[in-house]
Amino acid sequence: MNSIKSFPERLVEKLPLPFWLSWLFFWFFIFAVDLFFSFGSPGHSHLTELGVNLFSASVCISVGLSARILANLYPDLALFVSADANEMENWYAEKMSWIFHGYRPIIAGILFASLVELTVGSLINSFNQSNEFLLYFRMTYRLIGFFFLGLSIWSLANVLLLPSQLLRFKFKPRLSSLSGIGLQALGSAFLKMSLITIVCFIFLVFNILVSPLNDNVVILIWVGVGTVLIFCFFLLPQLGIHRIMALEKRQQLVSFSNHLEDALSKSMINPSAENMQRLKEMFELQSYLKSLNDWPFNVSAFWQLVSALLIPLLLVVLQIIFRV
Repeated sequence: MNSIKSFPERLVEKLPLPFWLSWLFFWFFIFAVDLFFSFGSPGHSHLTELGVNLFSASVCISVGLSARILANLYPDLALFVSADANEMENWYAEKMSWIFHGYRPIIAGILFASLVELTVGSLINSFNQSNEFLLYFRMTYRLIGFFFLGLSIWSLANVLLLPSQLLRFKFKPRLSSLSGIGLQALGSAFLKMSLITIVCFIFLVFNILVSPLNDNVVILIWVGVGTVLIFCFFLLPQLGIHRIMALEKRQQLVSFSNHLEDALSKSMINPSAENMQRLKEMFELQSYLKSLNDWPFNVSAFWQLVSALLIPLLLVVLQIIFRV
């Protein structure tokens, strides 16, 4: 599965640098060019352009990291999915190709960039008081950034469907609940991708707050909506997985209850030391089965996500308070 690479990764794979470092250099070079040609402009702040380029860099990097997380997830999925190895591998490769390869992500990026430019492009350009070269230069790299954002949205939307599509396979109950593997690994993968998306979101919030659009109530409302969407991206897939894990846990307990009843019956008829010891072991095993986690993430992971989401929300609240 290591052959599955996102479009941003493939664009810079020939460079002798890690892909994330290549994209950082690229967007900081864009910012340096902008800074050079706009340096000394009266009343001009470069924070907006810095925010735009940081956000664009984070989007390119996040797509590549998400692809790597999903590629590394495959061994865990293959471990607990009860299916032919070739069938499972071909299915997963097809899904990863749909998400990260081909023309679909590129079309999504082009459509998204075009939509943003048609709707708010003129508004953004109206705040640009620089020369004509900078106007078109900024329009160009803004379009490139929105292209990668559209490509990222396509990837995240399809990744969101992955757990429900995975339900076509049967799971191995004894492995699906173990910590760190199986469905637990799937939950951890979504947590990592959610945290990566939050980093991009923080850069976007920073960009909005330092831009002339920071007093636009609609923009600030969308920041709140984006926070909710990121939380849903993490939580919604987990709910379906939780139902499967809870059902498997219940089935294991029901199946085990036959052995427990048998041990209890033997102990009541003949309360020998051997029968009583076996009954004790049965109750201990029942307690263990009841204690198995039926959520694909733990409480600390959940609070990690909530804490990270509070950062952009806090920035928005502070912005509103100081505007009042």
